[in-house]
Amino acid sequence: MLLFLLHQLFKQTTNKIGKIADSRSKVNFVTQIWQRQWNRLGQQRLLHRCYPTVKYSRLRSGLSRRASSAKIRLLSGHNCLAEHLHRIKFIASPNCPCGSDRQDTNHVILHCPSLLDQRNSLVNDIDFVYFKHNVPPSKRSMSLLDILAPQHDMKTNIEIDRAFSKFIQNCPFKI
Repeated sequence: MLLFLLHQLFKQTTNKIGKIADSRSKVNFVTQIWQRQWNRLGQQRLLHRCYPTVKYSRLRSGLSRRASSAKIRLLSGHNCLAEHLHRIKFIASPNCPCGSDRQDTNHVILHCPSLLDQRNSLVNDIDFVYFKHNVPPSKRSMSLLDILAPQHDMKTNIEIDRAFSKFIQNCPFKI
């Protein structure tokens, strides 16, 4: 889907970009069009709530390739968790193997008892990042959005991404 949208964006802007001489202006022009397309996709989705504005600089992160792919899958809702597989009629039940709830992004990251050790490690790592970077207590949060799309300075965000990467590496579920 994303590749299709980027291809459409490329087709729409190729003629107009050729007329713009300054490379910075080209980036700004494409970013404005990208933002309009992004807004049309719908603001109710988790991915849009995490990233309401598009930024070229977001391509940098502290995530491994596996964790980066997992993060995109979790944010988009197109993943290998039971809720999604049930929605596309691939499996019979949306429930987690732990037996306590539906296996969705929120459950896996914040509530699944099977991942208690990994989650404790994630929380401790993020707490340490907050302490290390002097993040004020009012800005310290462990919500799903704060873990998947932290809104701090770049160094803090990268370290939170690294903590999330460690969580994904130790997660027994295929995401």
